[in-house]
Amino acid sequence: SYLPEVHSKPNPEKKYDAWQELSTRFSERYYLTHRSHEVDVKLGGRARCVSVLMTTRVFGEHSINARITIKANRPTDIATNKDVKMTAYTPKGTGTEYMIKTMDQQTGELLYNQELTYTDRRSCRVLVYTADGVTHCQLWVNQRAASTVSRGCKEEYMKQCSAIHPVFQRECLNN
Repeated sequence: SYLPEVHSKPNPEKKYDAWQELSTRFSERYYLTHRSHEVDVKLGGRARCVSVLMTTRVFGEHSINARITIKANRPTDIATNKDVKMTAYTPKGTGTEYMIKTMDQQTGELLYNQELTYTDRRSCRVLVYTADGVTHCQLWVNQRAASTVSRGCKEEYMKQCSAIHPVFQRECLNN
């Protein structure tokens, strides 16, 4: 698979392929390591251990079913699971599908409508969305790299959002 050069110049026209990301990278658990706001009620408020993993592909659609697992902080905390459907699409109707829509399977609520602004197709992705006129960012890193987020991934995040709150704790991996 094609990997962009590490030193490639930022190209505002470059759109990352969200369907490729959903179909190839979501079979491995990714943790939310950083975000632009301290509390996200949709992901357990201040919960530290938030991860996502594909459960099945949706036949005939550019969608996957996935499970978001939310644990507050301590290994003893009970995990909450949120089953979601994630769909890649483009608002333009044609071309690269660079957006991901995440729906709560139980309530049908739209949780997020996010742009995949970066993926290294190996270990990290940056998702960006607007809520109440404010831009929000999430940095997701796979479980092998979650405790040591690469500088490149953080830099890609910082291109989108200046506020960065660490979410992930190493203990998340032990349970």
